[in-house]
Amino acid sequence: MLRVSILVSILLAISSWAICPAALADQLYGMRSFDAENEKAKAYVNSGAPELALPIFERGAELGDIRAINNLAGLYRNGQSVPKDTANAISLYEKASEGGLPHADYNLGWIYFGTDAAYLDLPKSRAYWQKAVDADYGPAFSLLAQHYDGRSELPRDPERVKDLLERGSALGDKESTYALAHFLLNEPAPLGDPQRARMLLPPLSRNGYVPAMLLRGDIARLGLAGNKISYVTALGDYQQAEEAGSTIATAKIETMAPLWYRRNVDLLRTGIRANEIEAMAGLTVQCDYTDYLPACHKVAYVDYTGQTQRGRDLSNAVKYLRKTCDLGEMSACIPYADAVVAWGPSSDRADITRAAQMLSDVCNETPPNYSACYNLAYMEYYTAFGVGSYDSMKRHVTEACFNGGYKPACPMAYEVFNSEARSRRASAPKPRGAIDGLLTMFVDNFIDTDRAAGQAGQQAIYNKYSSPSASRSSTPSYSSSTSAQDSRDFDNFINSVNAIGTGYNSSCPSSNPYC
Repeated sequence: MLRVSILVSILLAISSWAICPAALADQLYGMRSFDAENEKAKAYVNSGAPELALPIFERGAELGDIRAINNLAGLYRNGQSVPKDTANAISLYEKASEGGLPHADYNLGWIYFGTDAAYLDLPKSRAYWQKAVDADYGPAFSLLAQHYDGRSELPRDPERVKDLLERGSALGDKESTYALAHFLLNEPAPLGDPQRARMLLPPLSRNGYVPAMLLRGDIARLGLAGNKISYVTALGDYQQAEEAGSTIATAKIETMAPLWYRRNVDLLRTGIRANEIEAMAGLTVQCDYTDYLPACHKVAYVDYTGQTQRGRDLSNAVKYLRKTCDLGEMSACIPYADAVVAWGPSSDRADITRAAQMLSDVCNETPPNYSACYNLAYMEYYTAFGVGSYDSMKRHVTEACFNGGYKPACPMAYEVFNSEARSRRASAPKPRGAIDGLLTMFVDNFIDTDRAAGQAGQQAIYNKYSSPSASRSSTPSYSSSTSAQDSRDFDNFINSVNAIGTGYNSSCPSSNPYC
């Protein structure tokens, strides 16, 4: 009899399945995890296609999947593909919460915390977040801590705040770790611990957590946690956050720029070598990584004029004068060309070509820039620069010395009257001192004048766009051999040289075709 009953039951079951195959499919579908479908639907939501996720979440909810119910509630809460309905969202969240899903408790806590003002209920919010905390749901710890940190109707309880954040951080929750670092940084002793706060942040930054990058930048910029102010470190942290899409980081960089610049300038003014090194390093980083024009200009100026104890650095000056000019500071463009000339043929070929073109442009202006004419002639005189010709050199140096009265050009102008030099150019600059003949007295006087000008003269030259060519470490070579005709012209030239200090009163010799 028992065997007959079992057989009848089996037959009835089979017949019911045959009658309703859809019901059988639903039962089998519900037997397996809905996780994969949930993840697919969440991807639709994150990609901006919630309408594709809606039927999946609804089907999961019909099957009783608590994660699908929680996710469906999110669509109603945010009004995605369905009319916004907070009441329906709460009902669905409560259903998921009753099913044991801590994430639903987390969401309900947010609603009652005031994200929807019509449902503000702080005790309910606290109760749901406490339920999530009891289930060791990491993200709820830092939120529940807010209730005890003066952000609810409860009195502040720093001990409980710290305990909750420590527990959340121990579970690996990044929000709890960040909130703990913030708490330790700002809370007075004995609960506060700025050094530990600083140590908690690097792992978060490495994992792409932007608030940690910003807080690290603030610590460095403001000199918190017992550290020395470091704008370089702050810049690195802010730029990391900026690359991650933080507009706050961009604003912090812009706000920091003038403060950082001013601090470095103040360090430079102390005249202390250690401070000068720190200041130049800071200005260089600020220029290289933020294109902050005043910083680029200052680095260029200091290296160009030799303002610090390390003296002139023409190679560095070329680099930062070029950048300053490119950033739109026109007062740096001619000094850039001059620095290329002063640095010599070892300058980068692109810099030499660009400098020659710049000098040519301003030499040919009306009125001409006679300093530029001389610098161009200087480049053309030495074949190692690889620019211009001997004829163009004579034309430019004559323009500078005779027509412009630009004193540094006159020693080179002597070559125009030197028959032995008419068909040649020097290959590369020689050290100053290789000078003889009738110009010795003139050059000695010129060098003394240049030496007396010193740093102040260099600064004045820089500010007036003209070039401190006379302070170069090398000058052309000269010869005292002249022809009769050259001597007659050279007498006129010497008469002009003798007028140093009062200007060049003599006219250009009539035999000189370049006047």
